[in-house]
Amino acid sequence: MSDRDEVYDRQKCDEVTTYVPNQTDPKDVSVAAKYYDLVTDFYEVGWGKCFHYAPQGKGETYEEAILKYEMNLANAINLKPKMKVLDAGCGVGGPMINIAKATGCNITGITICDYQIKKGKKNVEKAGLSDRCRLVYGDFMKMDFEDNSFDAIYALETTCHAPNKTECFKEMFRVLKPGHFFGGYEWCVKPNYDENNPEHYKTIQMVEHSTQTQKTATFEEVNQALKDAGFELLEARDVCTPGHSWCGPLYKRLRRKKLIRKITDFTLAIAEKLKLAPKGSCQVAAYLEEGAAAFIEAEKLDIFTPNYFFLARKPIN
Repeated sequence: MSDRDEVYDRQKCDEVTTYVPNQTDPKDVSVAAKYYDLVTDFYEVGWGKCFHYAPQGKGETYEEAILKYEMNLANAINLKPKMKVLDAGCGVGGPMINIAKATGCNITGITICDYQIKKGKKNVEKAGLSDRCRLVYGDFMKMDFEDNSFDAIYALETTCHAPNKTECFKEMFRVLKPGHFFGGYEWCVKPNYDENNPEHYKTIQMVEHSTQTQKTATFEEVNQALKDAGFELLEARDVCTPGHSWCGPLYKRLRRKKLIRKITDFTLAIAEKLKLAPKGSCQVAAYLEEGAAAFIEAEKLDIFTPNYFFLARKPIN
């Protein structure tokens, strides 16, 4: 690729942002929420109730991989019965339900999408966990919870959307009780990612722009943000080991469901025409499709992981 082509690709990537809502802007948060109102049902059909990746080994089902991924996190933050736990970015409650069932803890999930709250409440009720799981509307960058109010906090691939990772972790630090654990999985570029490599750059740009993600952090940046927020960093590593694929389920469950994608595109086009969906929703859907392809390419290039595990503790003093 020539220098001229590299400039063109960067410009093309940067233009994507004109169609993707910026979650730091209140108006754009509203656009994003309305869009997800439309596609959440299709996400559930194509992905299940757990909107995150998981390393999947040979002979392991998607459901087994997802549950193991969540249980490893629950065990790491030492969840016990009746503990008060925060799910930062809970989606429609899939992980919350699995973790509450397995540990007996009480979980509060927070999300910026009202429709996901409605769906999540139905999922929780169906699971018979309404007495131990609740979903609330809010921004995990600025929560209404009191200081030192949770026994544990987890974030399943959600803090990658924070406009400022350190400030996000400071908010988690504030609401967590001293001596207790905060754990999660982050989206990160891997050490061999080269921003000056046009193929690497374009792939990561499409991942970010299509998923409304902030600039993807390095391992070191995540570690430092946790420390700057006041946490003791106990463990941090990419948990996707050789022989496992985090992108396999995406390829099998989303990319192959052509009918679902066609229905989604058709529904969005009609809704946008009738002004029931925000202007630009069809463009956003198209970029999300490109994003799915970008995730697959990122795994092939070995430049990105959604499976960077971290375990941190709030000091007692």
